[in-house]
Amino acid sequence: MKSLYIDGRAGAAGDMILGAMIDLGVDPNAIKEVLRPIVPSDFELEVTRVSPNGIAATRLDVKVAEDVKYRHLAQVLALLEKGTLSSIVKKRVEGVFRRLAEAEAKVHSSTIEKVHFHEVGANDAIIDVVGSIWAIKYLGIERVYCAPLVLGSGVGKSAHGAITYPAPAVLEILKGIPVHVVDSLGETTTPTGAAILAEVAEFSSEIHIAAERIGYGAGTKTFPDRPNLLRATIGEVNSTFDHDALWLGTTDIDNTRPEVFEWVDDRLRR
Repeated sequence: MKSLYIDGRAGAAGDMILGAMIDLGVDPNAIKEVLRPIVPSDFELEVTRVSPNGIAATRLDVKVAEDVKYRHLAQVLALLEKGTLSSIVKKRVEGVFRRLAEAEAKVHSSTIEKVHFHEVGANDAIIDVVGSIWAIKYLGIERVYCAPLVLGSGVGKSAHGAITYPAPAVLEILKGIPVHVVDSLGETTTPTGAAILAEVAEFSSEIHIAAERIGYGAGTKTFPDRPNLLRATIGEVNSTFDHDALWLGTTDIDNTRPEVFEWVDDRLRR
């Protein structure tokens, strides 16, 4: 089964995910053609090759001519109707934005219908989400896995004012999902990045994959202890190890004939 394994040791953002897909061979022009009917503004995808810590990677900068202050979930979903997305891609994109809406509604004590999307409803966020989901499908990926994401800490700015990292919406989106919290670093995993991966991926700390292609999406920050890269590996996952846990059953046997063990051992090994 053709699988994609995401390693976000420096966190994950929408532009890093889409940049990694481009690094894996997705044509940026094909992405633009898919997005143009959906995004209500002129935009460009600026793709550059960079080498954080000597590792060749793709950095994606989304340049939007005009943006909006905020959108509601219904307005974002209405934009998707203008495109020609397949039913699978459209359903996953809708799932991403519903996750974002549910998280924002919880954080702001609102409802998914009334909550305002600010950064995550902007045109560049729509480009990141739709582009990433479409690219995964374009690459023929049947299954997506993700290592525990790294969450930084610190204080930053949002549309509502000062905010502490991990952002509250990120924590809501990643409830029940394993993460690593690292002191300092600031924002590493964004709400958009968290929602994309929460929608499409299975999270596991150990995946055995035979790599065929490897791509890197670069972030814009510089970290003191790690390259700011998201690594995406395409390959075959060994189904023998395709489990999150192994069960061990034990028992004590007393007062039985020794020849019985040979019979039991034979049955257990089948």
